[in-house]
Amino acid sequence: MTPWTVLAAVFATDFLYYWEHRAGHRVNLLWSTYHSVHHSSPVYDQTTALRLSVLDGLLSTAFYLPLALIGFPTPVIVGALGVVVAYQTWIHTEMVQTLPQPLEWLLNTPSHHRVHHGTNPG
Repeated sequence: MTPWTVLAAVFATDFLYYWEHRAGHRVNLLWSTYHSVHHSSPVYDQTTALRLSVLDGLLSTAFYLPLALIGFPTPVIVGALGVVVAYQTWIHTEMVQTLPQPLEWLLNTPSHHRVHHGTNPG
């Protein structure tokens, strides 16, 4: 295993995380069984990031199976998931207003994610 393998696993895991999250919003069954819990908090902080359904681990595992099928070792997948989940937890904050412009343009930042969790009175 090389550092390039680990880096590729982190990027691949983040890509699959995006699709898991998008499906959690678009597929009614996934929204109702596990993702709506994450969006139901009246506060927005790191505890919101950790609001998960008991079904989350079971249902989300299917999204990461391609990593194993293309040959990433299980410890690398678990480590990459740890990196991605840590980043996703970090962006659930109101403490960080905005990051420097290149980062705001390239990454999902706390300011972007606050909009994602926002609600309109209507």
